[in-house]
Amino acid sequence: MLKVVGASLEQTRLTQFLLLAVILIAIFAIFFYEASPPTMDGRYAATASWHEKTGYKLTFWGQNNDPANIKLSAARAYYTPLDKSTGWASMEIQTNEQYDDVVQATAAGMLEGSLSWQLIYFHWQNTVGTTCKKRANFCQAVKTILENNYNQVKQSAQRYKNENSFWYQVNLIYAQLEGLHEGWKTGKERSLGKMIHELTFTDFLWMNHVDDVRDIEMMLDITSNRTTSTNLLKPPTDLAVLKYLPTSDSQFLIAHQRSGSYTEMLRLMKRYTFGYHDMPGKTSNLVPGQQISFTSYPGAVLSQDDFYQIKGMSRLQIVSSRIRVHNPKTWGHLHDLTVFSGARAMVANRLSMNAGVWASFFSKYNSGTGNKAWLVMDHRAPDPNLWLVEQVPAFTNKTDITESWKQQGYWISCGIPDSEKALRLSGLTDSTSGKRDMEYMTSIKQILENGIFDVTNTDSMHALVASPSLVTKVRGDIVGNGNAATNFANPSSTTPSSSTDKVGIFRKQPLQGKFLEKTQKVVAATQDSETPAFNGVIDTKLAFDTSDFKAVAGPLYTLNEATIAPFQWSKASPPKGTFHIGQPDVWDFEPVHPKFVW
Repeated sequence: MLKVVGASLEQTRLTQFLLLAVILIAIFAIFFYEASPPTMDGRYAATASWHEKTGYKLTFWGQNNDPANIKLSAARAYYTPLDKSTGWASMEIQTNEQYDDVVQATAAGMLEGSLSWQLIYFHWQNTVGTTCKKRANFCQAVKTILENNYNQVKQSAQRYKNENSFWYQVNLIYAQLEGLHEGWKTGKERSLGKMIHELTFTDFLWMNHVDDVRDIEMMLDITSNRTTSTNLLKPPTDLAVLKYLPTSDSQFLIAHQRSGSYTEMLRLMKRYTFGYHDMPGKTSNLVPGQQISFTSYPGAVLSQDDFYQIKGMSRLQIVSSRIRVHNPKTWGHLHDLTVFSGARAMVANRLSMNAGVWASFFSKYNSGTGNKAWLVMDHRAPDPNLWLVEQVPAFTNKTDITESWKQQGYWISCGIPDSEKALRLSGLTDSTSGKRDMEYMTSIKQILENGIFDVTNTDSMHALVASPSLVTKVRGDIVGNGNAATNFANPSSTTPSSSTDKVGIFRKQPLQGKFLEKTQKVVAATQDSETPAFNGVIDTKLAFDTSDFKAVAGPLYTLNEATIAPFQWSKASPPKGTFHIGQPDVWDFEPVHPKFVW
């Protein structure tokens, strides 16, 4: 470079330095302008560590991680928020068997709560929060029951955990739930501080015991002189279809559909791989059900769908369908201070080597709530076997139905008990409301039976459970609530108070006099209503093995969308105060496999 005439050496060097700086800046500008920002994979990883002196510590790794490189420590998690292209979020958690089981449980809960805190809050707003705004008295009654139940069950678990494997596992479920609440508070504080409503532990109890609350709601709606219950009008449309295919590798196909409110459609696919032991101490045996894959909801450590695939020393596939109880005499057998149904199912999942043992564990401490028919497929042996477990208040039927299933070629469960005693106790054959539900469920079963022998693979099974004749029966926004009950009590019946009632909630009285007449008129007036009801089947799961499944999020629509279109919130007219925060607008999803990594 030529030296400028009259310029000093220092000025020349400064000019050279500035020119070089400009060139470097230009190069960097060109490079960063042309280079694309790194693509985020949308999957978040975190680790929970624990030390006896310092307690728990959560480390968040953000996105774009290699799952194999995420340190395990006490527990690790991999989370995908709601994918608007599939309708599902995903949560996978793995714990370390070298840590105390309570540490594993608490760490697992903290990771899930902190990563999915926003989805939990949206789900609470759509469901529990809305319910408590509209029905304050009912809300307080339910919360009182849930709190009393938690205190009693937790006390029993602490008392018996060192001598009884059932209670030991119950204690771990509540340790995980307590960790979930703490983790939610951590996630909220990391993101928004105090800008949103604080959820209480009782809110989390509610989100984990939804099916039990449903049965409590039915009872409270009558005994508290309510005549405008949404529960009375909800059709019992849970479906489970098992096809026997002896020439296939797995020898079976399963379709399972969950019914519920459309406000409950924020969903997750989950996998828990926990290093739990059957009793306290690292030298105790690991539980048979070490890996549990299931569909679930935000804020819940249980499925609530009751769709489980279990691996480890056991290989079980479990599905359920709700049994709707119309017999008010059974309300005296609702026990609000024992273990609710979802927790009993999870205990059975972890402790059972086979279907028969699962049935025995689940049958302990029947709460009379969350009444369902459970189908438990044991696939350890080359030849699968199938058990049926039916629970109604004060009675549980446990039956090996393998031969019946194989001889018939299928088993369909849609709310009609197989056991004569369970059917009688349910009131489905006696009361007007029960008979109406029976007629409805029988018509659904006939549709499935008419097409079941055409099922040979998951595609044909999906076509059966999404057939136009079935969709029109289980889409509440299409058919309205034509399955409403007309009578929920015998005026002359008497029902004793529950001996476990501590708050006066479970003192049940039959409908009588003018109130009975009023209830009949109000509900009868809705029977033939064409007003859309925003409830019905809200998902479909298809399983062809105990280690894999496909799931479809949202209400049913026909595979030919021109026949019955997917549900769309923006084209619907839900009742005022119906929330669907965080949900997709159009529910036109296809079956997807979970993308688990561990």
